[in-house]
Amino acid sequence: MSDLHQCEPEEVVTGLQVILNLDLIRPLFPEVDEATVRLLLERHAMPIAAHMVSAGIEAAVQLFNTKGGPA
Repeated sequence: MSDLHQCEPEEVVTGLQVILNLDLIRPLFPEVDEATVRLLLERHAMPIAAHMVSAGIEAAVQLFNTKGGPA
């Protein structure tokens, strides 16, 4: 299992910026400069990523259950 890739926090932050599209986030907080937004993403990257994964799994389960399982 040592071949598994371990994401560094910087990679997670960069991925979140791509996924969340920083340009879409900026207008929501005009009073906060871009450096502060990035700092907040860095500080909370792991919990944000974990929440996104959890939400994705929950959505997949709901979709699977709605469809009645595999065909």
